Amino acid sequence: MLSRTLRWEADLKRMRRDIKFEVGVKDSSTYVSAEFLLGLSSNPSLVRNVPLVGHLQHGKTVFMDMLVEQTHHVSTFDQNSEKHMRYTDTRVDEQERRISIKAVPMSLVLEDINSKSYMCNIMDTPGHVNFSDEMTAALRLADGAVLIVDAADGVMVNTERTIRHAIQEWLPIVVVINKVDRLITELKLPPKDAYHKLRHTIEVINNHITAVSSTAGNIRIIDPAAGNLCFASGSAGWCFTLQSFAKLYVKLHGIPFDANKFASRLWGDYYYDPATRTFKKKQPSSGAERSFVQFILEPLYKIYSQVIGEHKKSVETTLAELGVTLSNAAYKLNVRPLLGLFCSSVFGSATGFTDMLVHHIPSAKEASSLKIDHIYTGPKGSSIYTAMSDCDPSGPLIVNITKLYPKPDCSVFDAFGRVYSGEIHTGQTVRVLGEGYSPDDEEDMTVKEVTKLWVYQARYRIPINKASPSSWGSY
Repeated sequence: MLSRTLRWEADLKRMRRDIKFEVGVKDSSTYVSAEFLLGLSSNPSLVRNVPLVGHLQHGKTVFMDMLVEQTHHVSTFDQNSEKHMRYTDTRVDEQERRISIKAVPMSLVLEDINSKSYMCNIMDTPGHVNFSDEMTAALRLADGAVLIVDAADGVMVNTERTIRHAIQEWLPIVVVINKVDRLITELKLPPKDAYHKLRHTIEVINNHITAVSSTAGNIRIIDPAAGNLCFASGSAGWCFTLQSFAKLYVKLHGIPFDANKFASRLWGDYYYDPATRTFKKKQPSSGAERSFVQFILEPLYKIYSQVIGEHKKSVETTLAELGVTLSNAAYKLNVRPLLGLFCSSVFGSATGFTDMLVHHIPSAKEASSLKIDHIYTGPKGSSIYTAMSDCDPSGPLIVNITKLYPKPDCSVFDAFGRVYSGEIHTGQTVRVLGEGYSPDDEEDMTVKEVTKLWVYQARYRIPINKASPSSWGSY
């Protein structure tokens, strides 16, 4: 009987080695060193903690692919199969179903429009209603929420649920209207109608935010002119806010004018009058379209129609008008990567997205006091409360664990959470408190040693020796 049990255990171990549960990665090199990444993470004022949330199939995972491609030496689009890698879908069943099941974090170093680097801890969450607990766990760790909305589908059921959850967690919301190119290639809307479609989507989002917010102080109105919304196509690899587009426009044309004032006139009922070279609230006699249509949508439509129609000379002319020149080798690419290259050259990469996070999502340092007020149930004037509110690295170690991630063979789990105060080191002895723990009853508590620490990067992990306040990591 004993020998049969030993054989069964040996077979089970062999099966664990043979069965593939997760998708690996061959090359995990990034454009910045691990030391630089860890240096940023130790400065809470340079850290932004956000999840990508929204409805099913609105492009959260493919948008993450765009961010991965801009930070890693990897191409996330396979030109042969014309499919995206879906980098944060790390499970085999997620890849097979082409749907996210688990929330997966990545710590990325992203640059803003001024080339300043920030540590952005971003968690890709499932959009299916059956996995909404994954989204809730991600919001509990975050300091703000990035709401992804499909430009063609608009606000859906899980979009509304996401808005409600984020506001209940006292989190500011920023919006990415994704798949804007669907308005061109699938719905085939004229630029003027596409503008009204986008405007209607924003109004619906704001209606839900206003309805959920309990007081006027909690209302976070979404306004492209304010910079808390960006337009994107994750599949084509481009993303911009009005502010980043205006700065890019000034840079490309070398025209000395105020980019911020230009950005404020790129949305709403503003019209550019070429006769007086000024913006007006009323449509000029020349019949010009709104500035958003004229300066953004019409060039976007022109590029898409010319690239899809394979009109090389027309594309070269259009890009020259926008101040962009590409090599002859670029024109030999297939349509989808060619579109991505053209649009990212004109509209910029993820710098606009980073700008939006920097200016409209509080840093881990700024958000800590409000977040502790919301989630901490202990006495407000205690030393623990003060240390967590101040992100004090010399305070008592407090880590909030919200998820467990399995090892590749699914034999054991790593605890994933956020450090609120103190520093956690390898070899350190910690007390693990369960849900039933209280100072009066310590039964639901155990003492463990921290054997390893990692910065979680979806398909791989970066080993570290310690983690500081505001850090996300596996322990």
